[in-house]
Amino acid sequence: MLNSGYFCYYGLYVRKDKDKALYWYKKAYMFKHAAAASNIAIIYKERKDWRKMLWWFHKAVALGDGDALYEIATLYHKGIGVKRNIKKAISYYKKALDMDSYYITEDTIDKIKRIMKRLS
Repeated sequence: MLNSGYFCYYGLYVRKDKDKALYWYKKAYMFKHAAAASNIAIIYKERKDWRKMLWWFHKAVALGDGDALYEIATLYHKGIGVKRNIKKAISYYKKALDMDSYYITEDTIDKIKRIMKRLS
């Protein structure tokens, strides 16, 4: 289901259709796929539906997606869809670095460390 959403989102082997991707990602989310929730949030971000975007990023975090924490932190850091709040952004960046609780890519960890260095 997650892969079907991915194929529809990018138009791989099928016609590109983000509504169909959303359908498949939501099905995958029903089976607790954190990446599905995060991908849903990205689609809502593209559509500038900030409320749904943030809600889905939080759903991804609840399933252990540390990269989604980074996304939320970035929204607060830059004021995208939410009121800019550096303290809140820093809190989310720090939480994302808690490797015991969340899956997070090395690339995202490096990004957070560079950002935190600039903010200190």
